[in-house]
Amino acid sequence: MGVEKDENKAFIYYQKAAEMGDVSGINNVGFCYLYGIGIEKVENKAFIYFQKSVEMGFTSRMSIKNEWIHNLEIEDDLKKIFIESKYQLCWISFDEFKCIEVIGKGGFATVYRAEWFDRRQYFFRPVALKLFHESNNYYKEFIRELKAYCDIGLKDPTFLRCLGVSKDKFSNDYFLVMEFALEGCLRKNLHVIAQSNWREKLNLLQCIAYDLQIIHSQDHIHRDLHSGNILLNNLKSAYIADLGLSITASIALKSNSDGIYGILPYIAPEVLNKHPYTKESDIYSFRIILWEILYGKPVPFDQKSELLFQLQVCNGLRPQIYENIASNMLYEFNEEMLEYGSKKATNRKEIYGTFVEWQNNENILLELSESDKKLQNIKNENMHLNIKSDYKVVYLT
Repeated sequence: MGVEKDENKAFIYYQKAAEMGDVSGINNVGFCYLYGIGIEKVENKAFIYFQKSVEMGFTSRMSIKNEWIHNLEIEDDLKKIFIESKYQLCWISFDEFKCIEVIGKGGFATVYRAEWFDRRQYFFRPVALKLFHESNNYYKEFIRELKAYCDIGLKDPTFLRCLGVSKDKFSNDYFLVMEFALEGCLRKNLHVIAQSNWREKLNLLQCIAYDLQIIHSQDHIHRDLHSGNILLNNLKSAYIADLGLSITASIALKSNSDGIYGILPYIAPEVLNKHPYTKESDIYSFRIILWEILYGKPVPFDQKSELLFQLQVCNGLRPQIYENIASNMLYEFNEEMLEYGSKKATNRKEIYGTFVEWQNNENILLELSESDKKLQNIKNENMHLNIKSDYKVVYLT
């Protein structure tokens, strides 16, 4: 007596086993999706299940997963990144994204918000899609940013995660699929953050300093650090994003001829003077972000006079934290970060450690709170300048 073959029932059985965490069941679901057994053939879903089974120690389907990757119509170096399973990236079909809407646009990329069903976790999650304009022409920049997220994420899993890669089915441009920050960027939340207490502000500054420390520990320089590239899941924690211009320190020393790209108020004066980007250049940008958190507004900048502003910064113009208003610790700490080109400049670990120390010291918290009361009564003489929440990106040669 035999049993009639029923591929649909077999698939349902494997799927239930997979949902219970059975590694063999997960692998078999991948096999069904790969060959269309009991379910419609969907190769990218097969990849997700094979990837998950490999992560759980099931290696017999590794060769099938690699074969599927090799058959993708993508560049060889991108295939290599997927095969190196240490990165745990997914190839995600564009059709899997729902409710796509534009949330930001820059010179090289457009960022979208979308809903994606994460089959590893079995739930819909919001994601950010970073679409690289004409990615065939900027493929090196795309790969550089992808590898930067992957390598830094390996070093520290708390860093903003790249979940996978996709392709726009209309333009054929590449997407990075990123974790979504629910509260958007720091710049658009500065006024609200200025009203919070100093324990919360210091926690936010810790998060930014910690991410910068991780980036620098991998010998990377961000080169485009500003409050628009700081993302918030809530108003107490932050992530540094947009690694598109990041390069290693060794490359930066050799590449001072490719121009300056970024937002003027955050670009260090030595860079404006045609010197190479360094890790200290990032610290200068961080110092501007500290000023914005303290004052609760974007740094003053007259966008009508870019050349004049550039010359003024090179000649010593800085947004000031006044000694008679700010706490002594904050004023001295800020002055140390201004020494961008000297050996005395505060390093990344000292910045992070200082904020941890302050957050755990009630006397310092009280002093910082008292300085807030003074700030509320001060009208900065430069506040009449044109201050917008969306600065224009400049390219200087």
